[in-house]
Amino acid sequence: MAGNVSGLHVFGPDTGPEALSLLDGNYGALTTALNTLTNFSNSYLDSGAANALVVTVPAPQVFAYLDGVILQVKVAAANTVAAPTINVNGLGLKTIVNPDGSALVAGQLVASAWAALQYEGTSGKFMLVGGGGPALPKLTLGAPAGVAQALTVKGAANAFASSIIGSSTAGQSFGLAVSAGTTSADTAFEVTDPTGATIFLRVRGDGILSLQAGLQPAFNAQRITTTQALPNSTITDLIFNGANTNQAAAYGTGTGIFTAPVTGIYAFSAFIEVQGSGGLSNTINGIYFSKNNATAIGSGRFGIPTGADPPTIGSGVFQDYGGQVILALAANDTLRIKLDNGAGTGGTLALSIGAFFSGYFLG
Repeated sequence: MAGNVSGLHVFGPDTGPEALSLLDGNYGALTTALNTLTNFSNSYLDSGAANALVVTVPAPQVFAYLDGVILQVKVAAANTVAAPTINVNGLGLKTIVNPDGSALVAGQLVASAWAALQYEGTSGKFMLVGGGGPALPKLTLGAPAGVAQALTVKGAANAFASSIIGSSTAGQSFGLAVSAGTTSADTAFEVTDPTGATIFLRVRGDGILSLQAGLQPAFNAQRITTTQALPNSTITDLIFNGANTNQAAAYGTGTGIFTAPVTGIYAFSAFIEVQGSGGLSNTINGIYFSKNNATAIGSGRFGIPTGADPPTIGSGVFQDYGGQVILALAANDTLRIKLDNGAGTGGTLALSIGAFFSGYFLG
């Protein structure tokens, strides 16, 4: 609490010689007052209730609602409304707001905590310029002219620069909302390299997600140069050994396996041409997309019914199959195409040159 100087000797009523010790006493009291930090802190205790602070500035100190005056107030009870007030020396209620004039949020004034309040003469309100609780007000940042961004946050090594945590109440958690225009020319969110020169990921103003060319997974692979043998009574991974498009290098032309580099929804399609040679071959039991090397995905099975289709594939006969699937993949999930060849009768099957497998990231 701010102090005052008392006990000074008053010389006016005195007559006759005065002892120098009286002057020394006055000067000593004044010196002590000037050197005592608490006399200049403007610190006071709130004696009011929640949402209605009451402060008394004791005499002989003089207080008035003047532009720029600052009070340090130890709050008695947390605010529960957006517009709490303060009344100093009975001079009238004044609303407490944020420095930008916006309303407080519940709990911003914390019980038994200090709050710095500065009077703003034009609006006639006190601004909360220091202290306050963990419930922060809405923060709006604006970049000055010629500056690319309003806020830059840098993290330490092996640490996130910032973390946004929503409410712990189920169904009431909102982590981050970004608003930036409505067209593809606007950018709502962007991930770049440390220099800002390379854009890895961008969310456009119209809500479309785009990745840097070379990072957005997309591939188109074909069987080239040679056919692939499909042994009888064997489930074989089909390998499309030439890729004219392979962004993010997600498809392995040596293995026939696509590995998702990012979590999201993907679309895949394939044209499979099987050719027979050397005699007859029995049933093809199935051709299917295989996620993480598992058995057929429900909607990812090619159009082959149970049993022979056709019953036999003779030498020089070509049989075509097509399939497509849209599915969710987590990062590092895999997808391949498997062909389940039945027992042979002396002939062999092979994946023809020109068969293709393609896929791309939807978002």
